[in-house]
Amino acid sequence: MKVVTGSEMQELDKVVINFLGISAEVLMERAGLGVAEKILSYYPLERYRKVLIICGPGNNGGDGMVCARHLWDMDYEVKVLLLCKKEKYKGEALINLKILENLNLSLEEIKDLSVFKNLLYSYFPDILVDAIFGTGLKRSVEGVFKEVIEEINT
Repeated sequence: MKVVTGSEMQELDKVVINFLGISAEVLMERAGLGVAEKILSYYPLERYRKVLIICGPGNNGGDGMVCARHLWDMDYEVKVLLLCKKEKYKGEALINLKILENLNLSLEEIKDLSVFKNLLYSYFPDILVDAIFGTGLKRSVEGVFKEVIEEINT
C-alpha cells in the first residue's frame, strides 16, 4: 500500500476520472465496498453487529453511505447519522442517500451535539465509521462537525 497526501489523492482521482474514464460513481462504490469488506474481515458478525456510520456533506459522506449499504447487505445492523440536512447532499452522495432511503435504512439528521450523544449512547455501536471529511477539506472544522469529532475522539 502506498501513502499519499490529500492533494496527491485528489490528483489521482482526477487522473482516474478524466484519463481512464472511470466515473466518480464507480470510485465511490469501490471506496465504500472496500471499507465494508475490511470491516467484515476485522469485525466478524458473530462478535460485532451494530455499526454507526457518521456521514459528512461531501463525497466522504457518500463513501460512508455506500459502506452502510454493503454492511446492511452483509447483515450488520447499520445506523447512519447525517451531519447536515438531507437537502445539502449533492452529486454521488445524494444518489447514495436516496438509495439508503429506498432501502429504509436508519437515517438520522444530527442538528447538535446533544442529539448526537443521545443516539451514540443509546445505540452503543460495536463499530463506528467516520465518513465526515475526506482529503478535500481545506478549512478549519467548526460547529457540530467539530463537536462530533471531539466526542468521537474522547
